[in-house]
Amino acid sequence: MQGTEHEVYLADGTGRMWDTADDVSDAEAQRFSWTLDSNLLTLICHLELGGVVPKRYVVTFADDENLSYKDPYGKAHLWDKKR
Repeated sequence: MQGTEHEVYLADGTGRMWDTADDVSDAEAQRFSWTLDSNLLTLICHLELGGVVPKRYVVTFADDENLSYKDPYGKAHLWDKKR
């Protein structure tokens, strides 16, 4: 993600996301599980009070260091391993 938004993808299909602009740290991050099927990235966000919210994206580029994808509204996202 760009700016103050951070995402961590783990090899076991889990991850976490947070936005430092909202005064949220890694320790307070929202947990999610993820799958990648061809060019479809699916995140299942686990809510604190129970329940889940699915989010689906179309991957436009991926390598060992970068991931670019678009949400259903066409907004582009970039994940960079160095952040």
